[in-house]
Amino acid sequence: LPLALATVVTLALGYRRRRGVVTEAWRHRHRVLRHADDTRAFTTARQAAGRVVEAWPRIGAMVGVADPGTVLARSLWTLSEVLVSRGALRDQRDELEQIRTDLPTDTEVSREVDDRVAQLDTALAAFDTQVHARLATFTDLSERCQRYLREERAITRAREAVLRADQALGDTPAPADGAPDPGHDLADRTAAVLDAY
Repeated sequence: LPLALATVVTLALGYRRRRGVVTEAWRHRHRVLRHADDTRAFTTARQAAGRVVEAWPRIGAMVGVADPGTVLARSLWTLSEVLVSRGALRDQRDELEQIRTDLPTDTEVSREVDDRVAQLDTALAAFDTQVHARLATFTDLSERCQRYLREERAITRAREAVLRADQALGDTPAPADGAPDPGHDLADRTAAVLDAY
């Protein structure tokens, strides 16, 4: 019985320790976006990165990078860190805004809250600028890749159309000069008669 009790205690302590390690690893390897704006921004960047990866087989040799996946994944991870930080600041600002409504004006605490709200607004503006710049990088890269693919397809279609036009020009006989046109004779006769009236 003492040996069984010691084994159960050891297993319980080992389980708690392992659970703590797993929880800590989860925090370092995962980020949770709690705000709709942050989720939308990350989704936009992830979709743009996906379009770049899809287009890359046609572009990679020109750029000299075989696979952009690693770089794009690191950029997305960094963006998620910025978004999580912005979300935390936004939560603090929202909390201070709620507290501010119940505070009496012209008190020391009210001025401190106003000061922190102003500081948080400044910090949020800096984060917003950084998020917009990162999103612009993703979307610009995606649009450039997509535009290249569209232009490449258009050039291919144009070359095929030119070849078909050349073939049609070679297969179709040119109209003979001076060939009689019955419609022309009828038009001349009708014009002469109608001009006489």
